[in-house]
Amino acid sequence: MLNKRAKKRGKLKAKKAVIQDKYPSASVLLDISLDEYTKERERTNTIEGKANAFISVIIAIFTIYIPIIPFSKLNIAYVTFNKIGVVCLTVALCVMLSSIILLIFAFINLYKGYKVKPHLRVEFSSLNDDSILAQSENNVKRALVEHYNTILTGNAKINTEKAESVAAGIKYSIIAFSLLSLSAITLIIMIGGI
Repeated sequence: MLNKRAKKRGKLKAKKAVIQDKYPSASVLLDISLDEYTKERERTNTIEGKANAFISVIIAIFTIYIPIIPFSKLNIAYVTFNKIGVVCLTVALCVMLSSIILLIFAFINLYKGYKVKPHLRVEFSSLNDDSILAQSENNVKRALVEHYNTILTGNAKINTEKAESVAAGIKYSIIAFSLLSLSAITLIIMIGGI
């Protein structure tokens, strides 16, 4: 009888060991998932920070460049200049208009990168669920790894879209700033002496 009890205990221990070892790497993967979740949140902050900085630059460009261009003398310049001067003045104005359009595109793309999109978060409402609390530790860790994987996949997609928008906005900003500088300098040189 004692021998049967010992065998039953041995089988129960073996069963428990099998059940506990069902997901032996769950702890490691959960730690990696938590680390990646933190990195993805940091990535969100970095992307939004860059977008915010470049939006501020675009506003600064408008407030600096537009007042220094002598728009009030354009009518006089068109009447005074010869045909070549009028063509050069028109080209400079077209380049400026192109740069303003590019700055608008840059602003739109940067705003797409900055605007708040709902990121997936841990579903905390079920953390106090009795059926989950009754599960083995490894099973819960396994479920959390799966949950974090869903969150990370969704958040990475959102961040990639934001990063692409910010990258396009930065490219448009650089090109627009170059064209605006070129046209502003040209207009100041041409009209400044009138």
